[in-house]
Amino acid sequence: MNRKALKSQWIVSIAILILLSACSTLPAQPSLTAIPPTPTLLPLATATSVPTLAATLSPTVTLTVKFTEKDCTYDGPRSIPYGKFTVKWIVDDAKHNKTALVLLTLASGKTLADLQACPCSEKSDWINGLWLDEENAFGAELKTARSYVHEYDLTGQANYHGEPLYMFCGNEEGKTSSLGPIEVTK
Repeated sequence: MNRKALKSQWIVSIAILILLSACSTLPAQPSLTAIPPTPTLLPLATATSVPTLAATLSPTVTLTVKFTEKDCTYDGPRSIPYGKFTVKWIVDDAKHNKTALVLLTLASGKTLADLQACPCSEKSDWINGLWLDEENAFGAELKTARSYVHEYDLTGQANYHGEPLYMFCGNEEGKTSSLGPIEVTK
């Protein structure tokens, strides 16, 4: 093979490599431009034809109990619907590592005054305990304000019969408070 033919093959080979490399590079990507969504118009529904979102969602009721070194207090509705609800604990007590909350009902004829006067060293027969919850904090966590969330469902309580709810809350030192009543509507 002569030099001229060899040189010619080299040039063709290099040209093919250049073309192949040019063809194998990805095309430049176009820049993305946000396209605003087009609103979809729906026909207006009558109140009886389609339930509204508010009507289909059951609101979560939140009761708030705040624990301090001296006592605990309640902030929330005086009436809740029968069903699920949440109790948010706000613990601002750097002294006591244990907080407790009892949700209960009272026998007919008993009131908050009876609950507040009860020494309750033992459970009285006129107190129907529904839930007892405790939270503990230690070390650095004890020194900061903290919160906990507990969820409840009255429909799952076989011993609940529509009475108002009361709360008995306190700490490991025995400082307790009685709170309520919270009416329950069906």
